[in-house]
Amino acid sequence: MLTPPAPNSGSKDDFSASEWTNLNGFVARLTALSLSLSIPAFDFSLYAIWAMRSAYEKNEADAAAVEAAKIWFVYAKEAMEKLSRDGKSFEGPIAKAGEKYADRDWKGFSEERLAVWKAE
Repeated sequence: MLTPPAPNSGSKDDFSASEWTNLNGFVARLTALSLSLSIPAFDFSLYAIWAMRSAYEKNEADAAAVEAAKIWFVYAKEAMEKLSRDGKSFEGPIAKAGEKYADRDWKGFSEERLAVWKAE
């Protein structure tokens, strides 16, 4: 799975901060819908992990990352809470912890990780 170029990534195709927030809002809505209707094709929950990691698990996060993470809580808070209770995980390092929490063995959603995100 490829990630789109986030703001300040250095790519010539970078999204603006507002475009990045809107994209995250869209996939957050799809993810929430996918869980409520059991349509796995619209489950973009890995993007939630990436948004949260960029905003809350790095030593320094930029404003665009924080806004993208906040929008996940607006549109998919209940979905992320369910995924955390269920312990949804991913294979390999794709959903690993960010640098601030490198000592944690996170591989996806967990109640501990969700608590870290909510505390920020």
